[in-house]
Amino acid sequence: MATEWGNAQHEEFSAQSPAAVPLGEEGDQLIAAAVAQCAFFPVQAALIASAYERPDMVGVVYFGEQAVQVQHAMDTEYFRLMRAAAAARTRIQKLAGGRCACGAALQIGAGPKVPPQFCSATCATAAGR
Repeated sequence: MATEWGNAQHEEFSAQSPAAVPLGEEGDQLIAAAVAQCAFFPVQAALIASAYERPDMVGVVYFGEQAVQVQHAMDTEYFRLMRAAAAARTRIQKLAGGRCACGAALQIGAGPKVPPQFCSATCATAAGR
């Protein structure tokens, strides 16, 4: 879904400027769903690569000022999506009441492979996740 959304946005907006591709609210919703499923990093990478370009290909596809603009847009979107992920994680943890099924306090940085509603990978595995 992330790749399809990024491609659709790229097709619609890149003709004017390849750096002016917005991922918008729909991109944020994909990120929120990815956070809940421990898939943030692959979804973020798919969104950015499909909307702009693969990071390692920017210098090959674009030249000069345009390459700088696209790289800047990608970096800006990368950090914006990181903030959206942090907000989604916090929202999920608030809904969980600050504690997971094992009774431990939820941690902000439990790791990318730990769902935000669990305190650790062991806790998530024990809960059948």
